[in-house]
Amino acid sequence: MPLTDIVRYLNSRDRDQRPFNHLDDPFVATRRGAVARYARITLSTRYAPIYSTASGSLRGHAAVLDAHGDLNDLPLLQDSVFAIPSSGAEYVHLDRLVRTLHALNYLLHPEQRHLFVKVNLRHIENVPSGHGIVFENALRVCGLAPSSITLEIHVEGKPTAALHAALDAYRARGYRIALARPGHDWRDVDWLLPLRPDFVRLDAALLREPDALHTLALRLRNRGIQTLIEADGAAQSERAAASAIDLVQHPAITENDYAEHPHAHAATTDAQAALRE
Repeated sequence: MPLTDIVRYLNSRDRDQRPFNHLDDPFVATRRGAVARYARITLSTRYAPIYSTASGSLRGHAAVLDAHGDLNDLPLLQDSVFAIPSSGAEYVHLDRLVRTLHALNYLLHPEQRHLFVKVNLRHIENVPSGHGIVFENALRVCGLAPSSITLEIHVEGKPTAALHAALDAYRARGYRIALARPGHDWRDVDWLLPLRPDFVRLDAALLREPDALHTLALRLRNRGIQTLIEADGAAQSERAAASAIDLVQHPAITENDYAEHPHAHAATTDAQAALRE
């Protein structure tokens, strides 16, 4: 199905689902893919490649949101975009809009594998049931299935009953789960076991403590949980591999980089080669 037809269909679905009145359709097809409009902001996607430290092979990508104000074209932080919704319903709508945009553009990605996308904890708290159904319907239009998606959630404080219920629902639909807890000291991992994540994203700062990171990665691996960490360059990738980290995420690449410079991802190939050595 042509991109313009998919965009037209997704805009039709959005009109039926949005919790507020808005005359403009959000999704726009461009020469390089799709963008979304929200509150005078243009949203687009970059993809950060994720490699296996064991084989050096490409495992997938993490979707990264880019946002620019329409009035001045200045870049905006993701947190500032998600601070705009004035109700829980509008927040859920924005969260789904962003994930749908990531899935739509991944349909066009030249190295499509497995996609990691974020689900905000506030979304989970504002959806009482049926987690993952709406996104699954959008995925199918984009030629993807829940089995090709990992939903990444940042856990804050003690896991709630709402989080447990959402994770159970996501798993039942075939999604994989990644959890992150920025700033956590990770001396205790037992709280993770009832949540049954497939992956845990660890802070890149832990690369400065390779011995402690190695111990933590092995503890999680022994519990059937794979680890993911963001690394910048070959040296950090080698350190992650030596610390028994399973997956390494490299800096994000724009679709324009792929389209205009087919070898734009060469900056990551040194790190990829280092993982094979």
